[in-house]
Amino acid sequence: MLVSLSVILIRCGDEDTSPTNSTNPGDTIAADTLLTVSPLSIDSVTGFVPLGNLNPSGHVFPTDHCYMYLPTDPGAYRSHVVTLYCPGNLRLTEINAFEHVGANITDYRIGFELQSGVTLEFSHASSLEQSVFGDVTGFAGFTLLQEYTTGGETYRMWRKPADTVLSAGTILGTAGGNPRQGALDIGVYDTRVTHATAAAAGTWTNSNYLHAVCPLEYYAPGAVKESLYAIMQRDTVHGDNYPCGWIAQDVAGTAQGIWFNPDSPRPYPEDPHLALVWHNQEAARQVISMGTSVHALPAGTYKFTPVTDGALNRRFDQIEPDGQVHGYHLMDHHDLLLKTAIVQMTDATTLRFDALVGHISDSSLWIFTDSAMTFTR
Repeated sequence: MLVSLSVILIRCGDEDTSPTNSTNPGDTIAADTLLTVSPLSIDSVTGFVPLGNLNPSGHVFPTDHCYMYLPTDPGAYRSHVVTLYCPGNLRLTEINAFEHVGANITDYRIGFELQSGVTLEFSHASSLEQSVFGDVTGFAGFTLLQEYTTGGETYRMWRKPADTVLSAGTILGTAGGNPRQGALDIGVYDTRVTHATAAAAGTWTNSNYLHAVCPLEYYAPGAVKESLYAIMQRDTVHGDNYPCGWIAQDVAGTAQGIWFNPDSPRPYPEDPHLALVWHNQEAARQVISMGTSVHALPAGTYKFTPVTDGALNRRFDQIEPDGQVHGYHLMDHHDLLLKTAIVQMTDATTLRFDALVGHISDSSLWIFTDSAMTFTR
């Protein structure tokens, strides 16, 4: 079933950390280039994950794209294969093939232009329609761009340029069916929007990260808005205006946001770095998103419910460079207490981080060890 949909983004978060562009940029997109078709049939989607997802070590930072999750049978290693549709009358501009060297599979990213300065990407397409893309199985017409390792896997990235206008509803191929790829990634990047909250804005000069916006802003009004929000996986909490998630969370001069290992390239790959941010689905919780740099704490996400006073579990945006050590009782995705993380801002752009064994509430025992790591902005 092919479904049209309509959504309007409601901007979210505290006023002092919202994007500089306070209007919906999709409102200024020409009507004939707005998106009108769901990329996947709504009845084949089990959940819509908003912006800002975390999955270290490959995704330490809040993700700049959303996820549409596919049905997977209990105990199965692969999701169902579903049809992927072109969501509007769009110009196809680029195809990337990602060759998973160890797993011996290939998935695809498809790039479109909505209009000048506004692009859309689908990632993790499992196959491409030959009538649209030609035969892509042997990388004919592709150029090898790079070989890289992230998240413990090695990839070869191939690129093939394109310049074709496709109609809304055109079958592009499929999503799902590859091991450990249970979702279609959807990203929209609008160069008219810049998230000025980045504490180290220069780091992102060659990236679209600070131009990422909610894909749902760019849909024309229609009847399926309620259906899409019904599968949006984000808690509703008082004062939260970010139903589509939030990526640019840096608050300069505080601990909140993205931190970089000074001995590693920035911003990518994300694996060696750190993010102290809000949870994209459990909107009342904050998360330590840990990469691979702190040996005392395995790569992963560790969530907690923040408070606004005291030194234990304090909100990240209330930690300032005053020398105070703050502690966090960490929980993994099973809500099991694991360790106590300790954090100290030594100046406005430097943060010390360590993890201690056990659930420690006595702040006199929050002492940095030889495993401590210093991150910078």
